[in-house]
Amino acid sequence: MKKTQERPGHGLLLEITLDQAIPFQKLKLDVQGQIWNQLPSAMKQLASFFLPVSLWPKRTRENAPVLLVPILTHKLSHATTENKLVEFASQGDHPLLIEIFKHGDSTLLLSLMTKPSLLLKSFRDQESSVILEHFSPEGISRRSTFSLFDTVRWILLPTLFSLLCIMVALNPQWISSKIPAMFDFSTFGKSIGRYLPPLPTKMSEAWDIALIYAQIQNATESQSPHLFEKATNLLQRTTLVTRQEMDTMRKRIVEFELKRGLASQVWGFVSFVNVIWFVSILGIAVSIGPSVWKLLRPFRELLQKLFQNLWEYVIQPFLTFCHNNGIFEFLLWSFISMLLVDSTRSFQDEESAAVYVALTSLALSVVATCYSTLLHGLSFVKQTGIRRLLPIAYLWVSFNMFFSSIHFHSSLLGYLAVICLYCSLGFSVVAGHLCIFIGFTGDLAIHRCIIVSSLFLLVTIGFQVYGVDGRFVQTIRSPISVFGGIILHLALLVKSAWSPIRQSKLGEFIQRSLIPALALLITLGVGKLLGLEGMANSSMVFICLFIMQKIVQNSHRSMFWPIILILSTINYFTAVWLYAHPQFLLKMFSS
Repeated sequence: MKKTQERPGHGLLLEITLDQAIPFQKLKLDVQGQIWNQLPSAMKQLASFFLPVSLWPKRTRENAPVLLVPILTHKLSHATTENKLVEFASQGDHPLLIEIFKHGDSTLLLSLMTKPSLLLKSFRDQESSVILEHFSPEGISRRSTFSLFDTVRWILLPTLFSLLCIMVALNPQWISSKIPAMFDFSTFGKSIGRYLPPLPTKMSEAWDIALIYAQIQNATESQSPHLFEKATNLLQRTTLVTRQEMDTMRKRIVEFELKRGLASQVWGFVSFVNVIWFVSILGIAVSIGPSVWKLLRPFRELLQKLFQNLWEYVIQPFLTFCHNNGIFEFLLWSFISMLLVDSTRSFQDEESAAVYVALTSLALSVVATCYSTLLHGLSFVKQTGIRRLLPIAYLWVSFNMFFSSIHFHSSLLGYLAVICLYCSLGFSVVAGHLCIFIGFTGDLAIHRCIIVSSLFLLVTIGFQVYGVDGRFVQTIRSPISVFGGIILHLALLVKSAWSPIRQSKLGEFIQRSLIPALALLITLGVGKLLGLEGMANSSMVFICLFIMQKIVQNSHRSMFWPIILILSTINYFTAVWLYAHPQFLLKMFSS
């Protein structure tokens, strides 16, 4: 075993003399032995995930019976290698089995027995043999690839957190009484609107306030207090509305409509702060793990220099014990759960900071799940496959977001829940250099998204037609209406541009032109008719994209432009006729 110099101070080169030469090909290297039982739980999971490692051998002269295998040439430092070999040699110097497989079909090409002490000697003098003679590989204990206990430990705390989200949605008072408060968020529950001059937020409120103001004008002194109290309750104020505030109400309404005045400026700045807060939450969730590792490294080195014995015999063993036995994991999940429950103790309103405190907890739950996976789940992830587990992870996040949005009546959490649901179905966004790819993982993903989006739009239309209202419906109606329309039209647009199955001209016309056009017209018409602005606006955008796509696809055909002219002329005079005969529209909808 030799040191490589592709990166100074890093990498190993295993030189193996063979009985006969083998073809140059990609290989897989695996290591088995008692050594894995000496590693901490997280390191054992990492070993199970990354081994066997794929590598390319170094080229030698043709037909030379020598195999040169480079190992981690850019990532494994020589100092770390030597320290670990010394540690393993001092902990029993157990035999190791090194196996090299063919990459494609996992055919075993060769195996050799060695020991950490032999590897250490060869590493230092660059000449000694690492082969352990007269030892059978049958006695070597192999690394476990699956553990039911580790898998149960892995999903236990995330499952309990999901149950907590359900309890927060169903019975927040009971769960708040059982879990002690960690932070005081009571001041966050006070809506900013209550500190601004009174202003109705709906047209119906403005009408009711106008009626009350008219009554105040003609009321006696004994009747006025009751009317002012009624106006205060209608506007959800903490202090009694004054006569001066009622007299200047119309002026403030006009200013708010024109995006002027104190209320408009304050709410605009609050929206800006909420965007910054949301981006900060995502930044914290993404960077907290690498940052902690980077920032604590100089602190660890300082402790090692100043208090070497204390660090070596007290601090490091204690931290290692807490990490390996899940104490840090339990504390992290406890902090996240208590943060979620603390957010429920403040006022549940859309502009309330409690929503963003809850979002912080939900974002950190993803970080905690990654940490639990590092401790207990990497072997299961490798055995099952990341692509199979990723949709389940998205579905878990969507589940938690959905129940949290129910409690807080937050459209923001509802939007995030719907986005994660579509990601679990196969919708994806990938950022690259100077480009962003938005699409689906496959043809089946497109079909799944079309079905779910159609159901979402039907539910939204049903809510609107039958007058189903309430805070829960108001929370989910906008997310499923907007994203249902966007994902449906995007999927149909992709299908209209490409199909993996050859079809007849009629079938191609139905799939690539008729179905997308009908879907766009129906959602646009229903959105405008029922006041579903999100559905209508998304349809308008995709109508423009659909028209551009059809022009590119069919501009070379001789009859394409005459057909466009005929259809456009018919639509033009139809619109003119409807404007000239409004009584037709009145009769159609009044009947």
